[in-house]
Amino acid sequence: MYVSSVVFGLYHLSNYANQEVLFYALSPIIVGSQLLGGFLLAYLRLKHGLRWSILAHAVFNALVVIPSAWLFQGKTVICNLTEKQLRR
Repeated sequence: MYVSSVVFGLYHLSNYANQEVLFYALSPIIVGSQLLGGFLLAYLRLKHGLRWSILAHAVFNALVVIPSAWLFQGKTVICNLTEKQLRR
């Protein structure tokens, strides 16, 4: 249970594009909520079954994604343009 929970949390590091050494040193803090979520989902899996664990993961994701999509609709959240491209 502990190993799969840690793997679940650390897998979420792939959500970031940072390759700095400090990023990896601070990775337990950066993905702390995912590590905690991994322990919670593992507990749900053991006590109530896989369906409840999957449902809890889906509900959590929906609680984050739906309001974010609504609040940021039509807005640029991440811009990959350089300063030179922005000045044009």
